[in-house]
Amino acid sequence: PQHWFIGAYLFAFVLSKFLGFVPGYALDDYVTASREAEVLTTHFIAQGRFTFALLMSWLQLTSLHLNDFNVVGLLGLGLFSGLFACSALRIEDNRNPYLLVACGALAGAYPYLTEYVSFRQAILPTAILFLLCWIATNAYQRWRSSRQHVHLAVFLACSVLAAGINQLAVPLLCIAVLFHDL
Repeated sequence: PQHWFIGAYLFAFVLSKFLGFVPGYALDDYVTASREAEVLTTHFIAQGRFTFALLMSWLQLTSLHLNDFNVVGLLGLGLFSGLFACSALRIEDNRNPYLLVACGALAGAYPYLTEYVSFRQAILPTAILFLLCWIATNAYQRWRSSRQHVHLAVFLACSVLAAGINQLAVPLLCIAVLFHDL
């Protein structure tokens, strides 16, 4: 049943996020491309985005830039946000393919992510955020069924790292926990 949801999600994601496939930079992209990485790292730490700052520091060491990962980030964002939505909404509990396709398309067309794909410098970090949220949600699900502390530790660590990228992780993970506790 999950393949119906993921397929519809990815289809709607690509159709609604076409802006990410168009070449060009947004205003934030020019700012990050023209500033020194050290200044940006300090800026992100001041905002409480320590995971983002760590990513910027790593990129500075490798002489790469966030804008260099536009396509990889966009593909990762589509995949990981879809996997997170599938896991968070407990899609495996539903067997109705029509409902799964409708929910997948609705979730894939989520308009807030369109803003993120228009900022090239935010695509890769947002993909990493969704990867961490997906791992956290699966760890939470495992913890609920086994009560093994290692799963709770993975959930907490991934949640904190995801929130260190963007505050968007907090409501997303709250929704996932609520769906798993209903």
